[in-house]
Amino acid sequence: MTEPNNLRIWSQVERTNPAHTKKVNQRGGFTAISAAYQIMRATETFGPIGEGWGYESGEPIFHETLVFVPVTLWQGQRINVFGPMFGGAEWKNNGRLDSDALKKATTDALTKLLSQLGFNADVFMGRFDDNKYLAEVRAEFSDKPEPKMVGGINPTIDIHTDGPDWYDASGSGMSAAKAKADGWGETLDGWLSAIPMIPTMEAWRTWCRDRDEEIKALPMGWRKIVREAVDARKAEL
Repeated sequence: MTEPNNLRIWSQVERTNPAHTKKVNQRGGFTAISAAYQIMRATETFGPIGEGWGYESGEPIFHETLVFVPVTLWQGQRINVFGPMFGGAEWKNNGRLDSDALKKATTDALTKLLSQLGFNADVFMGRFDDNKYLAEVRAEFSDKPEPKMVGGINPTIDIHTDGPDWYDASGSGMSAAKAKADGWGETLDGWLSAIPMIPTMEAWRTWCRDRDEEIKALPMGWRKIVREAVDARKAEL
């Protein structure tokens, strides 16, 4: 009888493209990984978010200046479920409120969940501190074409031309190169992290309405990515 390959996911996703990491000189220094890159890798592995995999966040817990969000990850039409994992962030610092604190805490939890499946294991196991290993993965990924994604990933081309466009949008919008240069890649990353947290249909309608004009100005491929994300969340509500 064939032995089960318990590392079949881990071995597939453990190596990290250094282009989607950055060094953070805080808390003794560490390597941070792009949240959009992690979501893209999970989508490559399991299928579109909302179909092949996804996650659900619970009620946030506030404690002094911190907020904690429990997140449960599912895969395979909610057949494989694990969590919750708690992510944390500061929601108040010296009296100033951080409106992105819930998103940051949710992303923190999602990163921890994906890491337990083996995603970016080389970073979490400290291998990016080894210059020889880092040179090895840089050479490995420099030979591979990037998947056609946005949010810091191959941003100079207009991509994702299949599927429905944003609601009532017309034209191709600005170029992907301009959108990236103007900082829309970071905005898109934030939207894709926030959309799965929209709590009600009314909030969903408000979210779409408040960003409608901005989204319509984006490249067509980027608009399609937002449309897919909000449609997936709508189906869950």
